[in-house]
Amino acid sequence: MNPLDDATLFEKIQQGDAGAFEALYDRYSRVVYSFALRSCNDTDLASEVTQDVFVRLWTTEARYQAERSQFRTWLLTITRRILYDKLRWRERQGVVVGIHGNVVEDPELLPHSETQRVTFAQWFREDVEAALQSLHIEERTVVELAYFRQMTLSEIAKELNRPIGTVKTRLHRALKVLREAMPEWKGGLEG
Repeated sequence: MNPLDDATLFEKIQQGDAGAFEALYDRYSRVVYSFALRSCNDTDLASEVTQDVFVRLWTTEARYQAERSQFRTWLLTITRRILYDKLRWRERQGVVVGIHGNVVEDPELLPHSETQRVTFAQWFREDVEAALQSLHIEERTVVELAYFRQMTLSEIAKELNRPIGTVKTRLHRALKVLREAMPEWKGGLEG
C-alpha cells in the first residue's frame, strides 16, 4: 500500500482522523523539532514549539494549498511563527533564551538579542517574499518599485505607463493584502 501524500493526510486530520495525525506526526515531528532547535538553541522550547505545531495542525480550520507551497514549507512556516510568538512573549516578559539555552533575565545583558533580531529580520524578509508571491503581478511590481527601488508614485506611473490613480489603487490594494497575509508582523520587527 502506498503511503498517503501530505495534503491527503492533512485533509483527513481536519476530518478528525487520528491515524492520519499520527502518520503526519511521525513524518514531520523530527523536522519541526530540528528546525525549532536550530532557531532557538533551547531543547525545552523546541519541544514546546513542536507540540504546539502539531496541536495547531489538529485543531486548525486553515486549509493547506498544495499549489502554493510544499507541505513541509507550509509546516515550517507555522513552526517559525509559533517560535516567533514564543520568543517575543519571552522577550516582553524580560526572559530571553541565550545562544546555548541559558536564560537571560536582564534585558541589558542580552548577548542573544542581536542574533534574535537578525533571525526575526530574516523571517520577516521570508514572509514578505512569500506574501509578495500571492499578489497579482501588477500589484507586486508596484510594491517592488515603490519599496525596493524607492521610486515615487509619479515615477512608477511613468515607468509603467499607467495613470497615477491606478498606481495608487494597486499599491493600496497590495499593502492591504500584505497586512492580511502577515498579521504577526503588524508592529513590524520591534512589534
